[in-house]
Amino acid sequence: MFYEDRINHCLEHISEYDNEKDFYYTLNNLDKIIKNPDYVYYDCNKKGLEYFKKLNGNILVAVRINDGYELKIKSFYPVTKSKIQRKKKNEEKAIENALIDKYMVKETI
Repeated sequence: MFYEDRINHCLEHISEYDNEKDFYYTLNNLDKIIKNPDYVYYDCNKKGLEYFKKLNGNILVAVRINDGYELKIKSFYPVTKSKIQRKKKNEEKAIENALIDKYMVKETI
């Protein structure tokens, strides 16, 4: 869900786009980004999902999950490729640590 009250916040990011046309293209394609992302990251601190899609540039659509499990689009804006790579690396490290914790034999002394 994208609520009208969020549009003013999203407009604050318009200068981060190469031009206004790219901003409005992203706005008009939010449903397509969420239905067909290139990558999705779960941010456990914010209890939200970050959908990444390459359009005219790399775009992040931030979605929060409220207590009623409704998904709400909070913001969208361009991001660098390195930010996406950092998210992927953090995710890989978290999975690796979870597997180590689960399968590592703990020594008892």
